[in-house]
Amino acid sequence: MHGITQEELLELVRDAFKYHAPACIGIAEISYLIEWAKKSTPTETEILACIDQLLHIGFVTRSGYGWQISHTRG
Repeated sequence: MHGITQEELLELVRDAFKYHAPACIGIAEISYLIEWAKKSTPTETEILACIDQLLHIGFVTRSGYGWQISHTRG
């Protein structure tokens, strides 16, 4: 996982949504923010797995070209 744990990656993805709230964010922006924050480059598959978890708990919703933080954050 490029030097970070799955839990750390999930938190970084969550932070990316918080940083961009309420705007929509895509995988490229999430990847860039993680690279900047941790000098790590997760794969698209790893990022999508985190997004799936955040979708499942209602933290984010699908919107436009990507996802955005949910108004009812889980």
